[in-house]
Amino acid sequence: MKEELMFCPECKKAVEIEGGVDAQGIYSKCMRCETRIEESHLPVTVKVLMLAFMEGEIREVRIPSLFIVDVDTYLNEVFRLGQNDFQRVVDRCSVSTGDVIIDEIFNEGPGPDYYKVASFGFEKMTAEQLEEYKKLDCRDRLFHSLS
Repeated sequence: MKEELMFCPECKKAVEIEGGVDAQGIYSKCMRCETRIEESHLPVTVKVLMLAFMEGEIREVRIPSLFIVDVDTYLNEVFRLGQNDFQRVVDRCSVSTGDVIIDEIFNEGPGPDYYKVASFGFEKMTAEQLEEYKKLDCRDRLFHSLS
C-alpha cells in the first residue's frame, strides 16, 4: 500500500504509516514505533508564542489530527483555528502576524521548530533567530523579516 503521513499519538509526530489487513480488519501502523493508528479527529494541542501583541504569552491551539498531513496544512490550520472566532481563549488575542508557532510534530531535530507568522505564509526560524526576535520591540516584530 502507499505510504502517507498521519499523526501517531504514541510518537506525538507526523509519521509515515503502513496499511494492511489482518484478523481485525484494515489497519494503519506507525513506521517508527509500529503502533496501530486509528483515523480520528482527536485534537492535538499546539503552542503559539504570542509575540505580536502579548510579549510572549503562550496560547494553546487545538487542531484535529486529520490536519496533520504536511507542514503547510498544519501551520495554516494552527493559524485559522487560533482565531478567537473559532477558539476563544480568555485573556488571549487571536494568533497574528508576528506570533511564533512552536512545532513539535514535524521537527526532525532534538528541539522544536519555530515558524513566525508572516504577512503571507510562515517563516521558519532557528532557536537563535527566535531569541533575537524576542528582543525586538513589539512594533518592530510586525515588519521584521528573517531574510
